[in-house]
Amino acid sequence: MINRKTLLLTATICMSIGFANASDLVQMDIKKSSDNAVDITFFTTGSTSSPMVTRKSDNKYVVLMPNVSGSNTSAPSLGAVKGLITNVDVKNVDDGMNGYTKVTFTTTKPINIKTHTQQTAPLSTEEKNAKAIIAQIKTQPKQTQAKTESKKDSLKTSTAPKASTVNKTEIKKQKQRKL
Repeated sequence: MINRKTLLLTATICMSIGFANASDLVQMDIKKSSDNAVDITFFTTGSTSSPMVTRKSDNKYVVLMPNVSGSNTSAPSLGAVKGLITNVDVKNVDDGMNGYTKVTFTTTKPINIKTHTQQTAPLSTEEKNAKAIIAQIKTQPKQTQAKTESKKDSLKTSTAPKASTVNKTEIKKQKQRKL
């Protein structure tokens, strides 16, 4: 027979293992399914319950993912849903238990959101580093890009004569000397 202390200890160990094994959000794919609807697939490292979608206003939606305590993903590409979704904000919340991930979507108009979850392998260190670099490049200020383009334009409009103009002038001078 198992005594109460052994049962309590076993339950505590199982719960702590469960808490330590909370999932991480690895990737988020967003696809347009109709003019006013999107399908969102959340890729996590462990099994999770269904995400809960809450409409906060006509242009703001919140998706809560229980037992997803970490995020190894940056905001997904919005190219396919550019006309519907303008911003995605991913936050991890530690509630002292398994935690949860809160994903806020800002939209251009009221939409329907359908969510799916899919289990995937955790990211390796190299994949995490690559994602961090890509996210950093995406968030670079556009001023840096504008400065680079203006430098290219200034090189094109240089005051030095073009090589073809110099050659034509030399040819004319040589013809005049011969005459």
